[in-house]
Amino acid sequence: MPSRRAFLRGVAALCPPGLSAGCTGIFGRDRPTERYSTTDRADRSATASATPTETETTAEPLNIATVALTGPVARAATLWNGNPLPTDDEYGRSLADTLGSDGPRLAGYFGRQHGLSPTRQALSPPFEITVASATQTDARDALATGSISIAGLGTEAYAPIDSELDLSGFVRHDLFRAGTVIVVSTALYDSGVTSITRADLLGIYNGRLDNWASLGGPAREIHLAGTVDVQGGPEIFKETVLAGQPRGGADELFGQVDRKVDTVSDRDDTITRIPVRDVRSLRDGGTTDYRILQIEVDGEPRGPGDIGYPATYPVPLFTTGAPGPREAAFLDALSADALQPEILDSDGRLHVLPTGADPNY
Repeated sequence: MPSRRAFLRGVAALCPPGLSAGCTGIFGRDRPTERYSTTDRADRSATASATPTETETTAEPLNIATVALTGPVARAATLWNGNPLPTDDEYGRSLADTLGSDGPRLAGYFGRQHGLSPTRQALSPPFEITVASATQTDARDALATGSISIAGLGTEAYAPIDSELDLSGFVRHDLFRAGTVIVVSTALYDSGVTSITRADLLGIYNGRLDNWASLGGPAREIHLAGTVDVQGGPEIFKETVLAGQPRGGADELFGQVDRKVDTVSDRDDTITRIPVRDVRSLRDGGTTDYRILQIEVDGEPRGPGDIGYPATYPVPLFTTGAPGPREAAFLDALSADALQPEILDSDGRLHVLPTGADPNY
């Protein structure tokens, strides 16, 4: 069985044709406009494989260019191009449970659901995938002309999609969300503090609320754990959750996320926020004695994977029209729960949570 290093050699991460001048990672400035339709996994299955028929393996690569989300997409492409067996322990038991020990290899599993023939050979997927970084304009133009099949054009926070960018005819796929989650200890969560309003969260941060009893919890003072360098959090957190309001001082400051989570776990009175990128890694690493609070929006509790959760934001991908079988197969693989521990690994500042996922598992 080929090693993980051999699988990594299988990914092609060069700029696809027509993008060599655009692989510079220049970001846009404004928020996106609603000039495109959206789709989810069920829609992809309906449109891309309403009548699945197996096809011959094609040597034509699926080209992708992204402004943001390059790391997770590239890692998913690495797995896809490596086409590992589900029995390879390197890729986790969840992957084996999903694919089945006697089923096709990874790329073949998702490709077969959309009429593509599995090859059952390592480093030989139904089609290969290339991933490149690009500017918004170049990625958008390449998608419109067919040079690429999938584009990541930015996010609401770190690389806003330019409002002047023409997205007509594109279909948006909100597979992931990035940002921040609010956590408390399991003991506090079990006592009844399972959700919080944005107004109450602001009250905690500005010092107006100082006892959990006012939030349906025990008669215990609230202990706020902050961060040394960016106590108020990323701009998206300050804008959407704290609404730009002044904040009081935290009761305790930390420079490392795991130290903050340890404090939450050790105490029964602490609340803090952690980046989405650390949720899975901390829980897989054994730090499980904390729970993520829902935030109530218009009286309805929302989790960080839900659309409308004010502390997270979508990280979309785009296709031209409804995705074809190849695009749909890779989008399904990209959003599959079994692949998340692999593709959401270390990736700088943009880490994501699958849309609709409940991290309190």
